[in-house]
Amino acid sequence: MRAKTYLMSGALLLCGAAHSFDFKGLVLGDLATTDAVESALAYCGPTSDRKCEPYQLRMNVKCGAGENNWQICNGITTVAGNAARVNLVINGEGVIQRIALSDISSRAFGDISEQLKTKFGKPRTQKQSAVQNGFGAVFEQTELVWSNAKRHRVEFIEYDGSIDNSSLYFGIPQDRQQIARPRKKGDL
Repeated sequence: MRAKTYLMSGALLLCGAAHSFDFKGLVLGDLATTDAVESALAYCGPTSDRKCEPYQLRMNVKCGAGENNWQICNGITTVAGNAARVNLVINGEGVIQRIALSDISSRAFGDISEQLKTKFGKPRTQKQSAVQNGFGAVFEQTELVWSNAKRHRVEFIEYDGSIDNSSLYFGIPQDRQQIARPRKKGDL
């Protein structure tokens, strides 16, 4: 029985290590090019299922050079058919470090949650809390977190900054460390 337990534990660890998180085919922690990012995340146009009006082309994700040879990609994309702002970071080694999606309609939280559970399985943690708006109304808040053996994370927050917006974050440990690092004072 003990040998079976060790064997099963090892198999579970291997499965966890192999599990990766992707968004529209862009795999967190893997190499990516800016062309691949711009194509995969296009809100409209030839690589999207939406036609573009000329003014909408400006909304598509565009990548540009950041410090330390990093590529920073920002624009509008979709999450399960809902518009969202995206900030994707490719580090100096060409690895996707962050995919942060914001301004997702919180009305879509239930549908997107179910799609994430279908894609990534049961969340490692699901936290319920209360949030209060400026008028004193209290709302039930849900936060879902998935993680794998590489400590890559996906976090989906129902109310992020307002009761109208949800956020979805994909990040590797180095990104979370960078976000947590204290900022220089006076660097407006």
